[in-house]
Amino acid sequence: IDKEVFSRGVSAIWLDSNETESSDWTTYGTPCSLGNSLPYALCYPLWESQAVYDGQRPKPGNKRISTLSRAAVAGIQRYGTYSWSGDIPPTWEQLRAEIPGILNFHAAGLPWFSTDTGGYFGIDTADPDKRELFLRWLQLSCFSSIMRVHGRDCVKEPWCFGESYEQSIVWYIRLREQLMPYLYTEAIRCAQEDTVMVRPLAFDYPEDPAAAHIPDEFMLGPSLLVCPVAHKGAVSRSVYLPQGNWYDFYTGKLYPGGTTYTVAAPIGKIPVFAKEGALIPLGEAHEQAMLPADRLTVLIFGDRSGAYTLLEDDGKTYAYENGETARIPMAWDSDTRCLTLGECAGSCRSLPEHRLVRAIVHTNAGTFASDWHDYNLSAISLAAFSPADYQIQPPNIPGNHTNT
Repeated sequence: IDKEVFSRGVSAIWLDSNETESSDWTTYGTPCSLGNSLPYALCYPLWESQAVYDGQRPKPGNKRISTLSRAAVAGIQRYGTYSWSGDIPPTWEQLRAEIPGILNFHAAGLPWFSTDTGGYFGIDTADPDKRELFLRWLQLSCFSSIMRVHGRDCVKEPWCFGESYEQSIVWYIRLREQLMPYLYTEAIRCAQEDTVMVRPLAFDYPEDPAAAHIPDEFMLGPSLLVCPVAHKGAVSRSVYLPQGNWYDFYTGKLYPGGTTYTVAAPIGKIPVFAKEGALIPLGEAHEQAMLPADRLTVLIFGDRSGAYTLLEDDGKTYAYENGETARIPMAWDSDTRCLTLGECAGSCRSLPEHRLVRAIVHTNAGTFASDWHDYNLSAISLAAFSPADYQIQPPNIPGNHTNT
């Protein structure tokens, strides 16, 4: 693999068709280096991932190993391996099955998972039904641990779906890039705290009986509740919000929790809610998602104090294993209406020495914004806020209901 692939400049590989259930490994057993294969067959993907990792980890450059594997078992995350749901059809039934499948995978302690957005097998981009299906699937992927598009016998570039769908597809790709400071922080937490960023509601609300029986909603990190839409032609969906106050991620509208709502979900919009007290850092959309965020917008939700620690590293090497992770504490005081960014702690060498920061606060009294302030890795406070008309509004799909 090193001679034919990595030595040629390839940075990640794909281990495909590496299941063993259809071979003699699992049916009758066959001789292998451990003896008879039968007791070990299901661990084959783990050992294959380990072999790639062990072969590349000592190479110069300390470069992170990134491997996509079609087969997965508990433990593959130790070797920089992530998986997906395999060769799936482009149907609404399959999209609905993906959501609890994703949650089950993460509930097993595996932090990285993706899906072939739009299905693996051929999709007709001129078919209005398939266009809608692809966009709904992409919305799910946007708020998953890994956003990934793949397939065979088809094209899936944004411009292949027509102008209005192209605008919406590009919008969600750019939103994913804007979410990178939040998502990467949660990715670091997965490595440091043995957690997962995508979780069934029951993980965060174990005392809530209703949360234990919802297969099509999930938490993304500690602050966002995601409600995918997986029914053809749907322009609304039922949403359960656990106890506490919740805010529409796009508009800042307040929803008291502990109850079920029917919320608008036009084709261009996936319902997403932010927990009261949440601080969510957003960057800017870049062609390369891992470019340092030189502008940071901190979204704050509700009339409640909250805190969040932004985590960053070089994004390329294993230097974080030696403590080279930067930590920027952020605290919102709802009484004084002041956001404080503390001094950067840890290793800050990979961070820009200066970046512009602003805060957007959604409260019961309206939405307020600060000016842009320079953050030079030393503590600053943002305390002057003015009324603002700030919304993160997905584009409309003509002929569908508006994004209200």
